[in-house]
Amino acid sequence: MTAISGLAQQLNLTASRDAASNMLVLSGERGTVVFNPHLRGVVIGDKVCFRGHRVIITQDQVSVPPGFVAECERQLRPAGPRPAPEARPPASVAWGRFHVVIDAGHGGRDPGAIGVSGRYEKAVNLATAQLVAAKLRARGVRVTMTRSDDRFIELNDRAATGNRARADAFVSIHADSSESRSAFGYAAYVVHTKNGYSDSDRAGKIARECGLDFYACKSTLARNRAGNMRLASAVRTHMRGATSSPDRGTRLGALRVLERSLCPAVLIELGFLSNPMEESRLFQPDYQDRLASAISDGIAAFLSGG
Repeated sequence: MTAISGLAQQLNLTASRDAASNMLVLSGERGTVVFNPHLRGVVIGDKVCFRGHRVIITQDQVSVPPGFVAECERQLRPAGPRPAPEARPPASVAWGRFHVVIDAGHGGRDPGAIGVSGRYEKAVNLATAQLVAAKLRARGVRVTMTRSDDRFIELNDRAATGNRARADAFVSIHADSSESRSAFGYAAYVVHTKNGYSDSDRAGKIARECGLDFYACKSTLARNRAGNMRLASAVRTHMRGATSSPDRGTRLGALRVLERSLCPAVLIELGFLSNPMEESRLFQPDYQDRLASAISDGIAAFLSGG
């Protein structure tokens, strides 16, 4: 077992804990390391490493696999100052050839998480998603929103919107909640790789629900497999410059909108409505605009191959 404070100092990262899940996050300018006692392995940057390692976290110590620090040095950015990401990718990109689906999570009879002050997640999701869509359209990107007002949309229908439009990316906007009011930060989720989430399983469901060819769906999923991580990484990279909240990393999620999406897809958790500070910020229009700019810049970077 290794002292958490010493490990964070050695990696030049800041440690934070989620009391509800007992998850440990080390984050900073270099990137993010996530220790999740409910999963085997450690997420370093955008990669799951040491997949056989059992994570054990006590009050002030964490189990660290052999070679962990050396692997962090390989996967994380070098310590020290780094240039800020470009505000926008090169203007020479033909943005009109791209089609992106923006999904505002929850809506209508489904409020999503309820913040500490009683405000609904569905409202911050929609406000931020509308800003992301507007910023992408300003570049010339074609954008379809799964909902543009306060209505309920079935999960399968959200993903089907992107599948039928042959979208280049699907981005679902959400806000998080925890039993611990101290939990805070943003995260990106990509589709899980556990049993039931293979390309064949996913292709069968998508083909049946959208009236598409099974083999074409399977081929598309295989081709876009790495795109999920690239999209999540691009968005998170730009969000680091938009908020002081910690980057909680890219995680695997058993989430329907991701499972049913043919194109590269990511679900973004903007922050925690259960944290009074983050809830207050998430409902501030200027903060929503900052997050939306970062997300749209990340999407654009992904589309342009950055």
